Amino acid sequence: MIIYVIIFSMFFSHKYGTLNLVLDLQSSVVRGALVEMREGKSPLVLFTYDVAIPYRSNSGSEYLIKATLNAVNEVINETLKHLHIRSSVEKIPKKISEINYVLSSPWIISQARTLSLVFKKNTSVDKSFILDLIVKERSKILPKGNESVVIIEEKVFDVRLNGYSVTSWSEQEARNLEVSFVFSAAGKKIIEKLVKACGHAVHHNQVKFHSSLFLQHISIQKLFPDRSSYALVHIHGELTDVIVIDSQACIFLGSYPFGIRTIIRNLSDELKIDENTAESMLTIAVSDHFDPNHAKKESEGITKVKRLWIDKFQKLLDANPEKIVIPRYTIISAHSHEDFFKTIFLETYPLSLQLLSLDDVFPHIEYDIHAERKMMVGLYIIAIRSLDND
Repeated sequence: MIIYVIIFSMFFSHKYGTLNLVLDLQSSVVRGALVEMREGKSPLVLFTYDVAIPYRSNSGSEYLIKATLNAVNEVINETLKHLHIRSSVEKIPKKISEINYVLSSPWIISQARTLSLVFKKNTSVDKSFILDLIVKERSKILPKGNESVVIIEEKVFDVRLNGYSVTSWSEQEARNLEVSFVFSAAGKKIIEKLVKACGHAVHHNQVKFHSSLFLQHISIQKLFPDRSSYALVHIHGELTDVIVIDSQACIFLGSYPFGIRTIIRNLSDELKIDENTAESMLTIAVSDHFDPNHAKKESEGITKVKRLWIDKFQKLLDANPEKIVIPRYTIISAHSHEDFFKTIFLETYPLSLQLLSLDDVFPHIEYDIHAERKMMVGLYIIAIRSLDND
C-alpha cells in the first residue's frame, strides 16, 4: 500500500517553487511583481501591480516617504489578496517566501571607485588585503556618523595585478594593483520603515534590498556576455540614473533630477498646455507626424526640453574628476517614451545606442496572463535569480 502511495505522489504531485515579491521603488511609482522561482524552469511572473506617487511641487522628503510607504502597503496588500484567492484554486505556493526591494534614486546612493596602488617592491595581495582597502576607501566616502547609513550592496567589478585582470584573489605578488568596485548605501531609518511595511507578509529576515542599476548591470552581463563596455541610462518619472562600464570595470555611477514626468511638466509650462496634451505631443513628435513648419512654437518647445535633458546628462558626466567617454553601446530603458529618449541620444551620440526589449528577456522569464509584461521587471528577476544561484 505504501508503495502505491509513493508512486502516486511521484507522478501526480505538484512541486512548488518559491514566491518572491519584487518591489521596485522609484521617485514617481512603486511597482510590484509576484514571481514564482521554479526549480529547473524559468521564473514565472504571476501578478503585477503599480501605484503612482503623485508629484507635488515644493514638497519635501517627508511627503515622498509617506506617499511611498502608502504605495508599498497597497502593493503588498493587493498582492496578498490576489495570492489568497488564486492559491485556493491553482497549484501555486500559498505564501511569499521573500521580498526583494529594488531601490533607485533618491532612496539609494551608489558610488563607483577605482583604487590604484603602486608598490616599491613585489607585494603579496590576497582577498583580505583587497577587502580591507575597500573598507578604508568606503569610510572616506560615507558621511560621519555611519550608524545612520546601511550598506545595501557592494561588488568588486575588476581586479588587475600588474595590468592584467584576474578572477582569482588567492595570494599573489604584484607591483601594481587596481581595484574597481561599487557600493550602494541607504538611510537606516527608511530601510527600517520599509522592512516594517512587510511585517504582515514575511519575517524581517526575508526582506532583501538591491540597487536598481546594479541589478540591471548583472542582467545585461547575462543577456550580452560579449559586452565589456557600455553605458546604461535609466529614465524614471522624476530622475535619470546613469552607469558606465569600461572593460568590465564600473567607472561611473550617478543620477540627476530630470525624468519623463519632469520633461512633460516643462513642455506643459513652455507651451501653456495641460500635461496630457504635452505627453501626446511627445508621442506625435517621435512618430514623425509632427510638422514643424506648421507648428513652430510646439517644435521649439520640444527642442528645448530635449536640450534640457541631454545638457543635464552631459553636466553629470563632466562633473566627474576623470573624463568619461560614452562607450560604443548605450542601453536606454525608460519609465515611458523610450523612443523619445532614443531620438535625443542619437542626435548627440549617433554611434552609441542599443535598446533593450522584451524579446531579450523572453528566453529567461515567463509572464502569466495576470501579469503585465514589463521588461524592467524581467531584468530585475534575471539578476535576483543569478544572485541566488551564486
